[in-house]
Amino acid sequence: MKYAIILTTACITGLSACDSPTPPSYSAQDVTRIYAGYDRVNGLPLTPTADLPAGHGTYDGHIDGAVSGDVDGAIVGDMRMEINFITNDIGGTIDNVNYVDEAGVPEQLLGGSLHIDGDLTNGSLSANATGNLTAVGDEHIRGSAATDLALSGDIRTDSRDGDAVAGTVVGTATGDFDMTLTNGAFYGIDD
Repeated sequence: MKYAIILTTACITGLSACDSPTPPSYSAQDVTRIYAGYDRVNGLPLTPTADLPAGHGTYDGHIDGAVSGDVDGAIVGDMRMEINFITNDIGGTIDNVNYVDEAGVPEQLLGGSLHIDGDLTNGSLSANATGNLTAVGDEHIRGSAATDLALSGDIRTDSRDGDAVAGTVVGTATGDFDMTLTNGAFYGIDD
């Protein structure tokens, strides 16, 4: 009885230390599918500037990349990128970010989302995704980290001119936990 009281008191005193990590929203098969999706879209031909869409595109896809720092492995997440081809403005969101261990197994869903903001120039895009990611329960990755990712890529053609985007991602997360993202990628399709 004495041990149960001490354990309960310890959990109440340090709630985050007793929390379990948020279960991942991806399976290992999902991660493999995301990697294959990037390879396919990145292999599509670039869209010539003269053939870029005239209006607006919404590109749904994913980001991924190797991470090192307080944890080693990778992250994968959902991306929605909005491109206004009239003003050349880029916006959007990255969310549903999962930490994946070095064996390729998703470990936990990170909370928060990142806001995409950037510009399009002659079919090439440059944007940043910023915001806070949060984690619970793991001794290495817990709390909140200010995240800043740099996205660089191009408009590509799948089934019609300018209906795909693909590129690279690098960046950092700093705060209660620190991560550096390298060898990252993103892709999206405008259905």
